[in-house]
Amino acid sequence: MSEPTHRISRRTFVKVLVPAVGGLAVGGAAALTLISRETLRQLYRTRLEPSLESAPPGPITPDTLQTLRAFTEALLDEAITWSRYENFFR
Repeated sequence: MSEPTHRISRRTFVKVLVPAVGGLAVGGAAALTLISRETLRQLYRTRLEPSLESAPPGPITPDTLQTLRAFTEALLDEAITWSRYENFFR
């Protein structure tokens, strides 16, 4: 005697998935609007900043510099003076 298998169709899966994802997106957006920037800054200062201060600076590999450069160029989306940012990253 075999166990019955429970299967749902793709259509049923999508009917459940779309509203669930939409609800999560709306709920997440609502939560972010309720959290103030000052709250996020305070969270950063109390949780992340102390751990970053205790980390000693070290050498940066050429690959890391290349990645940081690509990210900076993509983020700023304008011509930049690379030596300024390279010194900052080092």
